[in-house]
This record gives sequence, C-alpha cells and structure tokens, in this order.
Amino acid sequence: MRRGRRRAPVYRGRPDRLGAFLLPSLRGTAFESGYRQWLALEAWPSVAGEKAAAHSRAASLHMGVYTVHVATNLWAVELSYRKEAFLRRLRELFEGVEIAEVRFVVRRLEPPDEAGGEPDADDLEAYLEELSPEDEAVIDEEAACLQDASLRAVARKAMAADFRYRRAREKMGWKPCARCGVVIPSGDLCTFCAREASPARAESLARLLAAMPWLSWEDCASLDPELTREEYINCYETLMSDLSGRLQEISTRAPKDQPLEREDRTICTAYCMLKSGEPPHVLNEDSIKRHLGDGLFALFSMAKEDP
Repeated sequence: MRRGRRRAPVYRGRPDRLGAFLLPSLRGTAFESGYRQWLALEAWPSVAGEKAAAHSRAASLHMGVYTVHVATNLWAVELSYRKEAFLRRLRELFEGVEIAEVRFVVRRLEPPDEAGGEPDADDLEAYLEELSPEDEAVIDEEAACLQDASLRAVARKAMAADFRYRRAREKMGWKPCARCGVVIPSGDLCTFCAREASPARAESLARLLAAMPWLSWEDCASLDPELTREEYINCYETLMSDLSGRLQEISTRAPKDQPLEREDRTICTAYCMLKSGEPPHVLNEDSIKRHLGDGLFALFSMAKEDP
C-alpha cells in the first residue's frame, strides 16, 4: 500500500504524559495554552497509529474540539468507530488540555510542503545537526528544575529533539511567531496565536479605521506590531463594502435638489478617505469628485456651502 507523506516529528519515540516534558518555565505563562495544544496536535500520529495517520492529519484544537482531517469518507467512518478510544488516549497524554470531542472532517490531504505547512520529513532531516553548546546549556538548565532523575531524562530528550528540529526549520527559512516564538513557514503568527488574537484585534482595528479611515496598513501596524497585512485587508474590505452600500443607499434616497444631511456627508467623506488614503487636510475636491461621481458630488458640494 502506498503511504502518504508523513509530518516531521517534533520528538521521537512514544510520547509520555504531558507533565513529563512540558517545560517547567512555561507553566503559568501566556505560552502554556498554545504549547499544550500544539503538542496535542503533533501527537496525532502516535495516538492514531501509523496506518490511520497515513490517511489523516490533526488540523486544529479549538474550544475543546479536536478536529482531524481525513482523506476519504471510508476512513472517516473507520476512525469514527474508534473516536472514544482516541479521546481517552488524548486526555491521558495531555492532562489539563480541554479535549471534549474528536471530530473527523473529510478533506483532501495535500502534501504538507505544497500546503504551506510542515516540510517533508526527508528534507528536514538533511538540515538536522548536533546542538550547539549554548542550546545544550539551556536544555540542562530547564531540565534541572525536575527532581526525579528518570523524569529529567525524558524531559531532556524531548527538549533536545525539539531544539534540533527548530534549528533545522530556521535553516529552511522559517521565522518565529511574533507572539509566542514558535517557528512557522510563513506569515506573522502561528495558528493558535492568530486564532486567539484575531477577534479582539479585528474589533480594535475596525474601531480605529472607522475613526481614521485614511490609515494604511503600515500606519496601523506601527500602533499594533502584531497586526498582519491579511487582517488589515480583511477589515479594510469589510469597511469599504459597508460604506459602498451606504453610498448606494444615499444616492437612491437623497433628493436631487437638496444638500446632503450631515450624517450622509460624513459617510461620503469617510468613503473618500478610505478609498484614497488621504487624511482630511489633504483630501480635495478633485479627489472627492473622482470617488463619489458627478451626481453625488453635486449634492456633497451643495452641503458644503451651508453655514
């Protein structure tokens, strides 16, 4: 049977209980939750077994739902019969991680390097090297927090493997997540940080652009360094769509021989500033006319002459 391409492991061998290798220094920090979830997803091949893992891939863990993408309906049915066993095993391995349900979703499983995810394991192996003395010193310092010798040995082995794969990914051009530092193939934030930060940041950005619609992505990013270009574009397009719809409504209902109401005029101005990227002191009649069109500009100009 032809096997699918496997993901490069973060550590080798059977995963032990989470408490055995979760870095003591992460406990109580903002990174702990993301780190635990990441480990739970990385452990799927060990939990599912080699045959099942060749036809499935852990995709996300959000609000207690552990989602696994499966190559075919047949495999989805097969794995669903073992859902409770998978759930028990995940809970056993990752105590403290909220896993209430394992859900299987049929998706086409692209090779990880084509999908922009993990590189092929064989490619990654070529970049693996022995750890530097500095990395070894960090690992020794972290592992020293554990009193039990056998536990300390497990933790050290896991940390050493993680360090080696991290360094290999860095050599392949991966960059650290702007929030938690986990290396990722592209973008500014890893999956978990983007999921946690996106709703609050989107709301904050929407308020900012509503108040100052001329701001560019660079302007907004200078205020929030974690803001990604994709988040800015999504917010910009949402606001542009809203303002465009309201302009259409104004054009339809506004009397053709009367000036625009103050609120309608404000909407027109916001649209022009968002479209042009020009602040109020730069925006001029030519720019407004170009963006509003002759008919709406005539009503806008009429309103301008009011005291």
